[in-house]
Amino acid sequence: MLKSMTTWFWAAAVLSAPVVSLATALLGGPPGISWT
Repeated sequence: MLKSMTTWFWAAAVLSAPVVSLATALLGGPPGISWT
């Protein structure tokens, strides 16, 4: 069970990483950093 939970956790992390990076890029970059 624990191994399965860990697998799902890493799968979710890998799948959400591009979404988060894309969202931060569209919003003007990470907090505290200005790309202008």
